[in-house]
Amino acid sequence: MNKINDNLDSVTIYLNELKLMPLLTIEEEKELTKKILDGDKNAKAIFI
Repeated sequence: MNKINDNLDSVTIYLNELKLMPLLTIEEEKELTKKILDGDKNAKAIFI
């Protein structure tokens, strides 16, 4: 494959993996944001 096709395949794989990740609710986002502001690194990892 050429470089363009390789990049497109990588993007497709990435986007397909994103579909498997559950979205946070607004309540979860607010709670995690408060924890992140308090320095909670685990909350930041979940949020990202």
